[in-house]
Amino acid sequence: MLLWLLNHFSTFTLAVITVGGTVVLAVAGSVLLRRRYPSLAKGEHNDMVGVTRRRRRQWRRC
Repeated sequence: MLLWLLNHFSTFTLAVITVGGTVVLAVAGSVLLRRRYPSLAKGEHNDMVGVTRRRRRQWRRC
């Protein structure tokens, strides 16, 4: 199978398929998790987001 892919597709095409497939899987996983656990999308459990937002506001005041 691997030799067939290497013989029939260019390196660029295989790279696009590999990188594109990885991105599609990551986005699909993110969408599924947001639908399954909507509380995670609201950011209730992500304390670091609040810290970074506060710091940005402080930097803008300077």
